[in-house]
Amino acid sequence: MFATERQSKIKQILMEYGKVDVNNLSDILSVSEVTIRKDLEKLEKDLFLIRTHGGAVIKEDLPREEGIFESLDAPNMESKRMIGIFAAALIQDRETVYLGAGSTCLQIAKNLRDKKDIIVITNNLSIMVELAGSPTCKVLATGGELDSSEYGIMMTGEILLNNISDMYVNKAFVGVDAISFKRGFMIRNAFLSRLYSELKNLCDEMIVVADHTKFGRNALSSIGDMNFADKVISDQLAPHDYIKYFFENDTQIFTTYPLK
Repeated sequence: MFATERQSKIKQILMEYGKVDVNNLSDILSVSEVTIRKDLEKLEKDLFLIRTHGGAVIKEDLPREEGIFESLDAPNMESKRMIGIFAAALIQDRETVYLGAGSTCLQIAKNLRDKKDIIVITNNLSIMVELAGSPTCKVLATGGELDSSEYGIMMTGEILLNNISDMYVNKAFVGVDAISFKRGFMIRNAFLSRLYSELKNLCDEMIVVADHTKFGRNALSSIGDMNFADKVISDQLAPHDYIKYFFENDTQIFTTYPLK
């Protein structure tokens, strides 16, 4: 990747998240930290950012794009926040977890800072930014090609699949776009479908996080039938017939309620 391409990617990340971390950028862009610092120095001279210890922040007078998953108007955000709190409570100290793409998995990451010695594997750039500098969570980027989509900025590609092929994960948390009795758990992104199917073989527990709007719908790619998940975490509006099905088929399902 040429310097101009790297710097364009760094600008894109800064415009969405407002800050960057040298270590994370080094992993994401597959170059040395020295190279990243030179890129940040160049962008600072261009008056695009202000360098900080270990990274940089966007200049305040530039128009920052609000992160796709941080908008207060994002659909069902309160449900996603509650799912994130509950899911994080299932993670034990010193576990290795995988957090997938999307807004609900980001909410899990926001509730991990009180854990001890957690290893978080992710292809979700929002999560890398969220946990950057955490003294208790070690973040492992999956590597791969940067891709910007409805799920935010994430890593994809064969390099990613090769990098995770020999990893071990205690718990994998993934979001889906649809759940139906006929087609199981589905997602609109074909690569994520393949990734999550592969991930099923690498983890002790596959945990699907999905608010009530995902039930009774269909999406492009199936990641597994109704037995794909070991646990499902949803909200209080999850349809009763799905709750009944999971209960009768030994899949644990948890429904969260808003905080009073």
